Amino acid sequence: MEKYYILDGKTAKSVDLITWVTWIKKADRHVADERIGGSRILTTFLGFDHSFFPNEPPLLFKTEVFDGPLNGEVDRHTTWEQAEKGHAATVRRVAEIVGYNKTKETLSAEFNGWLKKRYPEIRLLDWQIKAVNIVLNQPMAAGKTFLIKIIDEYDREASQQDVPKTRTSVPIVPKGG
Repeated sequence: MEKYYILDGKTAKSVDLITWVTWIKKADRHVADERIGGSRILTTFLGFDHSFFPNEPPLLFKTEVFDGPLNGEVDRHTTWEQAEKGHAATVRRVAEIVGYNKTKETLSAEFNGWLKKRYPEIRLLDWQIKAVNIVLNQPMAAGKTFLIKIIDEYDREASQQDVPKTRTSVPIVPKGG
C-alpha cells in the first residue's frame, strides 16, 4: 500500500515517492483558510497518509486551528469533500465559542462602510469589488499584500471596537452587488 498521494483535481491519487516529491514541490494544497476573531482555521491536503492503522481509510487532509480558544485543535479527513465539510464545521465551532454570530452579508456591509470611511478616495465599481474578492480568495495572488494590509488595519480598528474580524472568510462584495 502506497502512503504518498497527489491531487488530481480534488481527488487524491496514490503514487510512488518520486512522483510525490516532484508534485509536492509545485502543488497548491490549499483547501480553505478563514479567520474568525483571533483564530485562523486552515485546511490543507497533506500528501501522505496520516492514519494510524493499515486497515483505515487514508487521512490525507488536515484542518487545524491556530490561536484563539481552540488553538491546536486538529481534525483529519480522507477526501476533499470531507475536508471542506470538516473545515466548515470547525469554523462554526470557533464562531459559536467566540460569539461570532453575524452573517457574511452584515460583515461585508460593515467592512464596506469602514473602507469607504477610511479610504474615501477609493471608489470601486462592481467589477473592481468582485476582482478584490477574487484576489482575497487566492492564496498567492498578486496585489494581495496590499489588500491584506488594508484589512489588517480594519481588523486593528475593529478589535478596539469589539467588532468581529474579517479576512478571506468575508466577501467584500456588498449585498446585491
